[in-house]
Amino acid sequence: MTVGTVENKVCLITGGGSGYGEALANRLFDEGAKLVIADINEEAAQAVAAKFNTEDEEPRAIALRTDVTKVEDLRAAFELTIETFGRVDVVVNNAGVSDGRFDEDVEMKWKRVLDIDLVAVIVGTQLALQYMAPHGGVVVNTASIAGIVSLPFAPIYAASKHGVLGFTKSMGLFGKKHGVRVNAVAPYFSDTPLVQRAREQNAMMEALLASKTLVPVDWVVDAMMQCITDEDLHSETIAVLPEVGLRKVPHDHGEIPVIPDTED
Repeated sequence: MTVGTVENKVCLITGGGSGYGEALANRLFDEGAKLVIADINEEAAQAVAAKFNTEDEEPRAIALRTDVTKVEDLRAAFELTIETFGRVDVVVNNAGVSDGRFDEDVEMKWKRVLDIDLVAVIVGTQLALQYMAPHGGVVVNTASIAGIVSLPFAPIYAASKHGVLGFTKSMGLFGKKHGVRVNAVAPYFSDTPLVQRAREQNAMMEALLASKTLVPVDWVVDAMMQCITDEDLHSETIAVLPEVGLRKVPHDHGEIPVIPDTED
């Protein structure tokens, strides 16, 4: 394993105002990174960035309101990153929401789940390839264990996370062309604001998790850091499992052939 460092690296995190995004920002700051906290909740993003800055030093963190469903907002986040720090080295597509009751959602509000949890990941990665092309970098996409197994009470969320993992696994060719590694994390449920809201809104999820061991948020941050710093990881997914820890998800699916990352 070839391990890199995040010291002086510029890291853009969507959904950085709480949950995994905020926890990762704390770790990255402790290890010397510069941070751009992008979140739909501007107040939360500003509060996270404020923790990392002092009046006597140049800012090491900035924040901005970002609606990841809008391409112009995502592009503005990249532009502000370049304007402030001169480059972007790490992009973490972490913004996410969960869905409500699929059988009651006749107004197609579930499309918002796909727009945030999948489409924004794709667009964020496309922009990362463009802005990182001169020097390379790494993208980390936040998926979920719901991208590996079924999630009967949240099928749209599961569909989006399956999409994130399929997209990430398929980014080897384009990533290598641009010198950008693209990896994902697939954690089991943790005690984050997203999961707390989902438990309040979905009795089936609350019943499931009431008797389950949740994954510590620090473990998920460990997986994200591995995706960032392990320079041998390309198009890989790190699952985070209760009582087990971190495990790389295999590409091999038995008798189903794997298509190589090549244009030949």
